Amino acid sequence: MKKIVLVLFVLLCPFWACAEDELCAAVHCPRGKVCFNGQCYNDCRLSGRACPVEGETCQTRTGVCGKGCSVNADCTEGYVCKNEECVKLCDKNVTVDGTVCEGETPECYENADGSGAYCGCLDNSCGAGNVCSGTKCTPCPRGYVDFEGFSCHCPAGYASDGSGGCGICGAGQNCSCPPDTVTNGKGMCVRCLTADDCGESGKACLNAGTFDAACADLECPDGTYMQKNSCLACMTGCAACENGEACLKCAETFYMDGVKCKSCEERFGKGCGVCKADGKQCEECQIGYTKQSDGSCLPVLCEAGLYLDGDECMECSAVLPHCAQCSDDKTCAVCRGKGRVVKDGMCVCSPGWEENGDSDDCVQIKCPEGFFNNGTGCIGCGDFLTGCLACSAADKCDVCNEFLGYFRNEQGVCERISCGQGTYRDKTACLPCANAIENCLNCSENGRECSACKTGTLLSEDKTQCVPIQCADDEYLDGNDCFSCSKFENCAACNKDSCIRCGKLFDLRDGKCIAKICREDEALNKETGICEKCGEGQVPSENGCIPKICPKGQFLQGNNCLPCAKHCLRCSDASSCRVCDIGYGMVNGTGACERCPVGTFLKETQCLPCSQTMPYCKECASDGSVCLECEEKARLTVLRRCAL
Repeated sequence: MKKIVLVLFVLLCPFWACAEDELCAAVHCPRGKVCFNGQCYNDCRLSGRACPVEGETCQTRTGVCGKGCSVNADCTEGYVCKNEECVKLCDKNVTVDGTVCEGETPECYENADGSGAYCGCLDNSCGAGNVCSGTKCTPCPRGYVDFEGFSCHCPAGYASDGSGGCGICGAGQNCSCPPDTVTNGKGMCVRCLTADDCGESGKACLNAGTFDAACADLECPDGTYMQKNSCLACMTGCAACENGEACLKCAETFYMDGVKCKSCEERFGKGCGVCKADGKQCEECQIGYTKQSDGSCLPVLCEAGLYLDGDECMECSAVLPHCAQCSDDKTCAVCRGKGRVVKDGMCVCSPGWEENGDSDDCVQIKCPEGFFNNGTGCIGCGDFLTGCLACSAADKCDVCNEFLGYFRNEQGVCERISCGQGTYRDKTACLPCANAIENCLNCSENGRECSACKTGTLLSEDKTQCVPIQCADDEYLDGNDCFSCSKFENCAACNKDSCIRCGKLFDLRDGKCIAKICREDEALNKETGICEKCGEGQVPSENGCIPKICPKGQFLQGNNCLPCAKHCLRCSDASSCRVCDIGYGMVNGTGACERCPVGTFLKETQCLPCSQTMPYCKECASDGSVCLECEEKARLTVLRRCAL
C-alpha cells in the first residue's frame, strides 16, 4: 500500500515542490508565517507589502519573497512564468512559445487574459498594397491605394462604398483630399467649387470644379456692389453704389433724388433722357425722339422701308439685302421677293428654295427622284402618299411601289394588293406559296418564309423550306409518320396499302412476297438474292451450288456418274480405283480390284503377303491378324505366329 501511495505522490508532485514539502513536514510555523525549505517566513501574501530586496517578488504559491516565479501571477504585466523565470509574452516579433511573426502575421500580440501570445497584424504593420483583415495581412480591396503612408486607403476624392471597394465622393466633401481642397464629385480634388470654399469675403472661384480652379479677388461690374463673396445688383436705375440702400451715380434716363434714382420717363413721359430733380420739364430727349415746344419728347417716325438711325431715317435695303421693312440696321421685319423669310434678322431663302443670282425672288429647289418640293423642302413621296416612289404633286403619285404590292389607280392613288391564304404577293400578282417554297401551303406576304407545309414534309428551322420526310427503306409514310412494312410478310419496301418490293430472297406476286424458285440447274445466292447457274460437276442446293456426289461404285465425269471398274467402290475414273469392294483389293498397285490370293491379306486397298507382317507365314486370315499355315522351315506357335 505504501508503494502505491509513493508512486502517486511522485506522479502528482513536481520534484522541487516535493522536496520542499519533505523539509517542512515537521515544522509548525505561527500564524502569519509560512514554511519554506524547513524555515518559517512572513507570509507576504497577507501583508500586501512589496518585497524588501530589489528584484524579488512575492511568490504566489509559497508566500515568501524571492527571485523568479512559480505562477504567472508572480510576473508583471506582459510577462508569464516559464521555467521559474518571468519571460516576455512578446519579444519584438517572437511569441513566448518561440513562434516568429512574419509574412501575413507580422506582429506579436498578447492574449486578452495575459496567458499567452499570438501572431497578427495592424494596418500600419502590413506591407504596401496590403491591409490587416482580421489577424492576417491581405491584398487591398479593389480601388484602394497606398496614400500618405497608410496602406489600403481610398485615393483622394474617393471613399469606401460599403461593399469592400472605393466610390467617388460627393461634391464638396473632403475625402482624403489635401488641405484646403474639396472633391468635385468626379473623383478629383480641386481648390474650390464655389467662392465659399475660398474661406474669406471678397473672393471668387475661377474655373470652379476643374483642375485649374483657383481663388481670386472678386471684382464686381458696374451697377453692382460686393457682399461677402457675391456681387449684388444696385437699386433700380443706379449705375454705381456701395450697398443696396444708397446710390452714388444714376444710370442714363434716371435722375438723383436724395440717395435714390428715379426715371425721367416716369416724370416727363416716354423718350425723356436727361432731367433734374428740381426741373420743370425734360432737358434732353433720347436718341430717336425730338423735343417739342411744350418740353415733351416725341419719336421720330420713318416711312415704310426706312429705319431710324440716331435722328435720321435710313433705307433698310441699303444695309439689309432683300429687306422691305426693318426696325434697325440689323433686324429685318418683312422681306421682299418670292420664297424669302426672316432668319436671325436677315432675309434668306425659305427651306426648299435657293438663291437666283441677285434677284429678290428665290427659286424652288429641284428635288431628286422620289421626292417632292412642298414649298418648305424636299420630302419623300412615300411620306405623304403611301406606297409612292415618284410624284409631281402632293395629291397624285406618278409611280407606285410594285415591289411592295402597290398599283396606281385612275385617280393617281397607290392601292395595295392583299393576297389570300396560301398565296404570296409577287409585285402586283398573287401566286401560290408552293411557287416560292416547294410543298408550302401557307407563307409570308413576300413568300420568303413558310408557316405550314404539305403533309409528308416538315418545316425547316429557318422556315425557308418544306423538307420531305424520309422514312427508312422498310417503312412507309402515312401522313407525317413512318410505319414499318412488317405488316406485309418478307416485305422490304411498301406503301400504305401493299408491298412494292420484297426481300432479296423473295419475289413479289399479286402483292405478296413468295420465296424465289430457281431452275433445276440453278441455285439461289443468299447474299445477292440472284439465281446462279451451277458449274460443271455441281448441283444446286439450299446453300448454293455444291459438288455433285456420285453413288458408290461410280465416278463423276462432266455432269454424269459413270460406273467404276468391277469390284471398285470409289474411283476417280474407270481405270483408277481408290477403294475396292469388301473382300477385294488392288494387287501390286495395278488399280484393278481382285480377291486377294492365298498367302495374302487385305489391308486398306492392297493385297499384302502374309509374310510382310508375320515372318515365315505362308497363309493367314483375310485381315492378316493371325497365321493359318507356316512355311515348311517354320512351325506355328500357340500365338498363331510362325517360328523357326
